[in-house]
Amino acid sequence: ISAISTEASNSDVAQSNSQFFEFEFAKVSDPPVLSSSSTVEGTEDNMVSQGLPLGLGASVPSGTSLEAFIAMVNANASLAAVPDAVSLFGTSSLGSIIEIEKNSNGYFDLDLALVELDSLQFRAQENFATDENGLVFRLTARATEIDENGGQAALPSSYATTDFTLIVNQVSDIPQVDIPSDD
Repeated sequence: ISAISTEASNSDVAQSNSQFFEFEFAKVSDPPVLSSSSTVEGTEDNMVSQGLPLGLGASVPSGTSLEAFIAMVNANASLAAVPDAVSLFGTSSLGSIIEIEKNSNGYFDLDLALVELDSLQFRAQENFATDENGLVFRLTARATEIDENGGQAALPSSYATTDFTLIVNQVSDIPQVDIPSDD
Protein backbone atom coordinates (compact mmCIF):
# COMPACT_ATOMS: atom_id res chain seq x y z
CA ILE A 1 0.00 0.00 0.00
CA SER A 2 1.30 3.47 -0.82
CA ALA A 3 -0.09 6.98 -0.87
CA ILE A 4 0.29 9.66 -3.54
CA SER A 5 -0.19 13.38 -2.90
CA THR A 6 -0.30 16.29 -5.38
CA GLU A 7 0.59 19.90 -4.47
CA ALA A 8 -2.30 22.11 -5.56
CA SER A 9 -0.17 25.20 -6.32
CA ASN A 10 2.37 23.59 -8.70
CA SER A 11 1.08 20.03 -9.34
CA ASP A 12 4.21 18.51 -7.75
CA VAL A 13 3.62 14.79 -7.01
CA ALA A 14 5.09 12.80 -4.10
CA GLN A 15 4.68 9.11 -3.26
CA SER A 16 5.18 7.39 0.10
CA ASN A 17 7.18 4.23 0.59
CA SER A 18 5.20 1.10 -0.15
CA GLN A 19 4.20 -1.08 2.76
CA PHE A 20 3.03 -4.68 2.62
CA PHE A 21 0.00 -5.87 4.62
CA GLU A 22 -1.34 -9.40 4.85
CA PHE A 23 -5.04 -10.06 5.28
CA GLU A 24 -6.52 -13.32 6.42
CA PHE A 25 -10.19 -13.95 5.97
CA ALA A 26 -11.81 -16.43 8.31
CA LYS A 27 -14.12 -18.99 6.78
CA VAL A 28 -17.63 -18.58 8.18
CA SER A 29 -20.34 -21.22 7.92
CA ASP A 30 -23.54 -20.44 6.05
CA PRO A 31 -26.57 -19.95 8.32
CA PRO A 32 -29.26 -22.64 8.32
CA VAL A 33 -32.54 -22.17 6.50
CA LEU A 34 -35.32 -22.57 9.10
CA SER A 35 -38.98 -23.37 8.59
CA SER A 36 -41.99 -23.37 10.88
CA SER A 37 -45.75 -23.22 10.79
CA SER A 38 -46.90 -19.70 11.56
CA THR A 39 -49.40 -21.00 14.12
CA VAL A 40 -49.76 -24.26 16.00
CA GLU A 41 -53.04 -24.75 17.81
CA GLY A 42 -54.38 -27.29 20.26
CA THR A 43 -56.78 -27.67 23.17
CA GLU A 44 -55.74 -27.45 26.79
CA ASP A 45 -56.34 -30.88 28.25
CA ASN A 46 -55.36 -32.83 25.10
CA MET A 47 -51.84 -31.40 25.40
CA VAL A 48 -51.24 -33.08 28.78
CA SER A 49 -50.53 -36.55 27.37
CA GLN A 50 -50.51 -35.92 23.62
CA GLY A 51 -48.00 -33.49 22.23
CA LEU A 52 -48.79 -30.72 19.78
CA PRO A 53 -46.41 -31.07 16.78
CA LEU A 54 -44.55 -27.82 16.09
CA GLY A 55 -43.74 -28.42 12.41
CA LEU A 56 -40.16 -27.10 12.69
CA GLY A 57 -37.40 -27.75 10.20
CA ALA A 58 -33.85 -26.71 9.34
CA SER A 59 -31.85 -27.15 6.18
CA VAL A 60 -28.06 -27.29 6.45
CA PRO A 61 -25.41 -28.71 4.14
CA SER A 62 -23.97 -32.12 5.02
CA GLY A 63 -20.91 -31.89 7.23
CA THR A 64 -22.53 -29.19 9.31
CA SER A 65 -23.58 -29.28 12.94
CA LEU A 66 -26.57 -27.29 14.16
CA GLU A 67 -26.93 -25.47 17.49
CA ALA A 68 -30.49 -24.44 18.31
CA PHE A 69 -32.81 -23.29 21.08
CA ILE A 70 -36.47 -22.29 21.52
CA ALA A 71 -37.49 -19.32 23.65
CA MET A 72 -40.64 -17.30 24.11
CA VAL A 73 -40.80 -13.80 22.59
CA ASN A 74 -42.25 -11.08 24.82
CA ALA A 75 -44.15 -7.91 23.83
CA ASN A 76 -40.99 -5.89 23.10
CA ALA A 77 -39.67 -8.69 20.80
CA SER A 78 -36.91 -9.79 23.18
CA LEU A 79 -36.47 -13.38 24.30
CA ALA A 80 -38.17 -14.56 27.49
CA ALA A 81 -38.37 -17.73 29.54
CA VAL A 82 -40.86 -20.37 28.44
CA PRO A 83 -43.75 -20.67 30.94
CA ASP A 84 -43.38 -23.48 33.49
CA ALA A 85 -46.65 -25.00 32.27
CA VAL A 86 -45.17 -25.74 28.82
CA SER A 87 -42.79 -28.64 28.22
CA LEU A 88 -41.06 -29.87 25.08
CA PHE A 89 -40.62 -33.44 23.85
CA GLY A 90 -38.98 -34.95 20.80
CA THR A 91 -38.17 -38.29 19.25
CA SER A 92 -34.62 -39.61 19.28
CA SER A 93 -33.03 -41.29 16.28
CA LEU A 94 -33.68 -44.58 18.12
CA GLY A 95 -37.42 -43.83 18.35
CA SER A 96 -37.70 -43.07 22.07
CA ILE A 97 -39.47 -39.97 23.39
CA ILE A 98 -37.15 -37.49 25.14
CA GLU A 99 -38.14 -34.50 27.28
CA ILE A 100 -36.05 -31.41 26.50
CA GLU A 101 -34.88 -29.60 29.65
CA LYS A 102 -34.88 -25.81 29.99
CA ASN A 103 -31.59 -24.01 30.55
CA SER A 104 -30.96 -21.40 33.27
CA ASN A 105 -32.58 -18.71 31.07
CA GLY A 106 -35.77 -20.77 30.77
CA TYR A 107 -35.15 -21.62 27.07
CA PHE A 108 -35.18 -25.09 25.55
CA ASP A 109 -31.63 -25.97 24.44
CA LEU A 110 -31.91 -28.50 21.63
CA ASP A 111 -29.33 -31.26 21.35
CA LEU A 112 -29.97 -32.18 17.74
CA ALA A 113 -27.58 -35.12 17.99
CA LEU A 114 -30.14 -36.70 20.36
CA VAL A 115 -33.50 -35.49 19.06
CA GLU A 116 -34.95 -34.85 15.60
CA LEU A 117 -35.99 -31.19 15.08
CA ASP A 118 -39.06 -32.13 13.03
CA SER A 119 -40.32 -34.38 15.86
CA LEU A 120 -40.62 -31.65 18.53
CA GLN A 121 -43.94 -31.32 20.34
CA PHE A 122 -45.17 -28.99 23.06
CA ARG A 123 -47.11 -30.42 25.97
CA ALA A 124 -48.88 -28.37 28.63
CA GLN A 125 -50.06 -28.84 32.18
CA GLU A 126 -53.72 -29.57 32.78
CA ASN A 127 -55.96 -26.49 32.38
CA PHE A 128 -53.18 -24.40 30.75
CA ALA A 129 -54.56 -22.18 27.98
CA THR A 130 -53.61 -19.01 26.13
CA ASP A 131 -55.80 -16.14 24.99
CA GLU A 132 -56.82 -15.95 21.33
CA ASN A 133 -53.50 -14.27 20.42
CA GLY A 134 -51.45 -17.15 21.83
CA LEU A 135 -47.80 -17.07 22.83
CA VAL A 136 -45.03 -16.31 20.34
CA PHE A 137 -41.99 -18.57 20.33
CA ARG A 138 -38.73 -18.26 18.40
CA LEU A 139 -36.55 -21.04 17.05
CA THR A 140 -32.98 -19.73 16.87
CA ALA A 141 -30.20 -21.73 15.23
CA ARG A 142 -26.71 -21.42 13.79
CA ALA A 143 -24.60 -23.85 11.80
CA THR A 144 -20.93 -24.79 12.04
CA GLU A 145 -19.04 -26.64 9.33
CA ILE A 146 -17.10 -29.61 10.66
CA ASP A 147 -14.16 -31.43 9.09
CA GLU A 148 -13.76 -35.16 8.50
CA ASN A 149 -12.27 -35.59 12.00
CA GLY A 150 -15.22 -33.89 13.72
CA GLY A 151 -13.32 -30.64 14.33
CA GLN A 152 -14.54 -27.17 13.51
CA ALA A 153 -13.74 -26.30 9.87
CA ALA A 154 -15.24 -22.79 9.90
CA LEU A 155 -16.53 -20.21 12.33
CA PRO A 156 -20.20 -20.59 13.35
CA SER A 157 -22.74 -18.84 11.14
CA SER A 158 -24.85 -15.92 12.23
CA TYR A 159 -28.08 -16.93 13.96
CA ALA A 160 -31.16 -17.61 11.85
CA THR A 161 -34.59 -17.30 13.43
CA THR A 162 -38.19 -18.18 12.74
CA ASP A 163 -41.17 -17.31 14.93
CA PHE A 164 -44.36 -19.28 15.47
CA THR A 165 -47.42 -18.78 17.64
CA LEU A 166 -48.80 -21.36 20.06
CA ILE A 167 -52.52 -21.13 20.73
CA VAL A 168 -53.97 -23.40 23.40
CA ASN A 169 -57.77 -23.16 23.43
CA GLN A 170 -59.72 -23.64 26.62
CA VAL A 171 -62.17 -26.49 26.91
CA SER A 172 -64.90 -26.97 29.45
CA ASP A 173 -64.08 -29.39 32.21
CA ILE A 174 -66.50 -32.20 32.99
CA PRO A 175 -68.57 -31.06 35.93
CA GLN A 176 -68.64 -33.18 39.05
CA VAL A 177 -72.00 -33.72 40.66
CA ASP A 178 -72.37 -34.91 44.23
CA ILE A 179 -75.78 -36.20 45.26
CA PRO A 180 -76.22 -36.52 49.01
CA SER A 181 -77.52 -39.85 50.19
CA ASP A 182 -80.73 -40.20 52.27
CA ASP A 183 -79.15 -41.87 55.25
